Amino acid sequence: TAVIKVGKADVLISTYSPNGEVTSDFIASQVEPILQAQMAYLGGELPVNKYAFIIYLSEGASFSGKFGALEHSYSSFYYLPEMAPEQIAQTVRDVAAHEFFHIVTPLNIHSEQIHNFDFINPEMSMHLWLYEGVTEYSAGHVQVTQGLMSVESYLKVLEGKVRNAQ
Repeated sequence: TAVIKVGKADVLISTYSPNGEVTSDFIASQVEPILQAQMAYLGGELPVNKYAFIIYLSEGASFSGKFGALEHSYSSFYYLPEMAPEQIAQTVRDVAAHEFFHIVTPLNIHSEQIHNFDFINPEMSMHLWLYEGVTEYSAGHVQVTQGLMSVESYLKVLEGKVRNAQ
């Protein structure tokens, strides 16, 4: 584990790497610049005091063949393939930028339907897609406006997302 301070927030990074190559300290060094940029983007203050990144790297393929991340209250969980640190760095930065921004939407800005979400009998709505869209936009926009990514690089990322969606 590692803990970094982002403004007034303590951010825990907990990593499991089967081969031990990817450490929490390494992940912390990769996500800290984006978290600092997000704090600046949000006006210099975060709406949380604590947050946790829980990262599980897998040696083999998952049962579904998929990998990804989920946000949950003031944490996010990552299930990613084991790879060399330099290969996983950008993936972790990009996914962390998105998942961490969920501290804004829907955790702090949301509809009544999301506020009282029924996890036993979930009712999907356009609100969920709005939250994902705003979060994804902000995760990329912050990197451009805070100097972590060029406009050209960001446009290539967007192009890839459009191609993937097709």
